[in-house]
Amino acid sequence: MNTRRIFVVMAFSWTLASGLNADVLSISPAAIRPSDSLASTVVWHAKADAFYFETYAEFEVNIGVELPHGVQVSRLSTYLTDLNSTANNIWISLRRQRLTTGVVEVMASISTMDKGSLSRKFLTTSTIAGAVIDNTRYTYHLKILFDWAGSDRKIHGLKIHY
Repeated sequence: MNTRRIFVVMAFSWTLASGLNADVLSISPAAIRPSDSLASTVVWHAKADAFYFETYAEFEVNIGVELPHGVQVSRLSTYLTDLNSTANNIWISLRRQRLTTGVVEVMASISTMDKGSLSRKFLTTSTIAGAVIDNTRYTYHLKILFDWAGSDRKIHGLKIHY
């Protein structure tokens, strides 16, 4: 009698089994684009490895982000270079805008202020205000503010963990 044995391998995710959410929205520096009226006069670079600009004393970039409704944001993080942060800084914030009123609220922020010179460093925060995403009442975006131009200040990527 010829018998065959069948083995069933069951796999599952420890992350899902433990109830932890391990999703991440990654934003490449190549996707960052100036969107204001200065965009045509600012010399800026959005490459695969870094975003930076070369003209103007201060420059701001806003990036719309789409996060799944109902998830809870747990962390905002970035890789950046700021070789002159003792005098000039980079600020990054996750924000939400109420659809009915237009009021913008800062949910989380990271900056190079008081960090000294940073050569391609990882910065993160897990302090999140209004962490549960509600796409019925809000839109979401990241704001990056460089307070001085130069290739010594670069964003290498951003992540929103939820």
